[in-house]
Amino acid sequence: MVNYFWNIYGWVYDAALLELIPYQNMLRLAGEALAPHKGGVYFDAGCGTGNLISRLNEFNNDISLVGADSSAVMLKRAIKKTADRKGSITFHKLDLNKEIP
Repeated sequence: MVNYFWNIYGWVYDAALLELIPYQNMLRLAGEALAPHKGGVYFDAGCGTGNLISRLNEFNNDISLVGADSSAVMLKRAIKKTADRKGSITFHKLDLNKEIP
């Protein structure tokens, strides 16, 4: 049932959040706090539509980014959003309530 919710919410997720100043600030602050460095590998568990991954890629595209989410709809949007980005970006459909491979 939870995955059903996220698959439905995935269609409006970005429209609901990306315009909100507090959300934009959170993404900026997260990117600054992580300070992605060349050659680093960053894992976003519950990556949704890839907003944090997109932001980290803007800070430094010479890093490896891995996103995981249980929602196929969210992942589809994340893949589309990052398709033209430079650098190594991969996504995986995972149940984050179970052991991560």
